[in-house]
Amino acid sequence: MAADSLPSGHNVKKNSLILVSLHAMGRIKWIWGEDCEEFKPERWIAEDGGFKNHPGNKFSALNFCLQFKAENLSRKEVTFILMKAVVASIFHN
Repeated sequence: MAADSLPSGHNVKKNSLILVSLHAMGRIKWIWGEDCEEFKPERWIAEDGGFKNHPGNKFSALNFCLQFKAENLSRKEVTFILMKAVVASIFHN
């Protein structure tokens, strides 16, 4: 692996370890807004009642979904599966 630069402009030396905090990424104000720490389902709902489309790079936490590509599931389908699992867990508890 060669040295590279991140989109932020930070230089990364060859064989560097980069840790990404998914918890922190979900709370970045310049991405999500000043109310980033509030639970707001309306972030995902368009004014016409449909779902808002957001760029995929906003959701690095969902990149693990690539394993579902083998089953021909889209990120959106996997996201719905995960949301259903979370809701089921909440109701169960």
